[in-house]
Amino acid sequence: MVPPPGSLSVGFSNNWVYYITAGLASLPEGMIHHIITSKEWEALERGELGETEAAQRIVASLNLQSEHVHKLKTFFYQTAVFNLGISPQATNLGSHILQGKAWLRHNARRLLNQIEGLEASRIFEDTFSQFLVMEATKDISLLHLHPYESAETNYDIRNTMDLAKQWNYFLGKPVGTTKSFPADVDSTAYSMLAFTPRVGVDNVLDSMLANRNRDSLVQTYWDPTRPRVDVCVLTNVTRAFYKYNRSADIQESLAHVEEALKAGTYMSGTRHYCTAEVFFFFLSQLIADHPYAPEVQRLRVPLAKALAGRMGVYENEATQAELDLAEASRVKGEKYEAYVPEVDSLAIAYRIIACQSLGLRPRGIEQDIERLVSLQCENGSWPLGWVCRYGRTKLRIGSHGVVTAYAIKALGTEAAKMSAQVYM
Repeated sequence: MVPPPGSLSVGFSNNWVYYITAGLASLPEGMIHHIITSKEWEALERGELGETEAAQRIVASLNLQSEHVHKLKTFFYQTAVFNLGISPQATNLGSHILQGKAWLRHNARRLLNQIEGLEASRIFEDTFSQFLVMEATKDISLLHLHPYESAETNYDIRNTMDLAKQWNYFLGKPVGTTKSFPADVDSTAYSMLAFTPRVGVDNVLDSMLANRNRDSLVQTYWDPTRPRVDVCVLTNVTRAFYKYNRSADIQESLAHVEEALKAGTYMSGTRHYCTAEVFFFFLSQLIADHPYAPEVQRLRVPLAKALAGRMGVYENEATQAELDLAEASRVKGEKYEAYVPEVDSLAIAYRIIACQSLGLRPRGIEQDIERLVSLQCENGSWPLGWVCRYGRTKLRIGSHGVVTAYAIKALGTEAAKMSAQVYM
């Protein structure tokens, strides 16, 4: 029986409840049973399909009119509300999740990046942040991967992603850097983490191995004039090799990641990333995804210790390494200010998810969750989160879409945990 508007726990406005329950009540009789027993529903529950694609597939399989796609998506949100509504705390998180999802849907295929401190005209599209969004949401309808196509479909994107290839960070012309810009292993690795191409994977991985330096570390760019190495990038490359059963080929890079973790060289960010939390998040996914790889699992304890020291921290201090660099620059007559990473909304979401992925509950995580909730904007998004930065100028690149996607993921996992505890 569908509850009347206003009957859900505190945390939802009457407008939200009426919208959701009205959508559910308008579905054809007998349809709900077919939905919740379908393989598409199961794939949605496992996170293998986004709401839009699941709805489209169910409509097609049940031979329904296309107008039911929207009603089905409404039903998905209704189900999420009821599942989360077991406890007032989970229901409250559900409200924030729904608003975040609504913002993502409203801005689908228009999730743009913004360069720090520059005018609004320096807004651009990239590939990397969209692969992040795909990883977080599993919703292909949010993406836009063809720079000159405005009517891109889910089929177009899936067709594109079936073939592994070298990806460029920029979707169109480079912005804020050189006129020509090479493909990079980070965007490429993440394309193969967010998707699972059926063709060309080994060729791409081989090209990464061919791009190693004298220390056998994979370099960031397929460009001999840019011999860059970044430990966060190496972590994602390592994740890709492990996903496609090529772990033996990437052990030197994994050893470098382990060395950086134990030495703490990531605390002021890396060449292309702004915070320690980025490293924590990427590495946590490697550890969580490969529980039977002992060489990976030995990183679990040092990462857990590093995470425990970051939870509930919202003001950073300059590291000694940064202070030494600033002093050396001053002696040379150069101007350099020690970089102090900002604890932004994305950093908080990343470290929450890192803990959740590893099954950790350190002191301060509840404080971080409350902080993340409090940062949500009135329109449902989260404030600009710093996804990465330019290597030379260090200008940061921000995205509302990425941080909103990962905030939803973090809060959704927390809400599911609360609901499970009630059943225990």
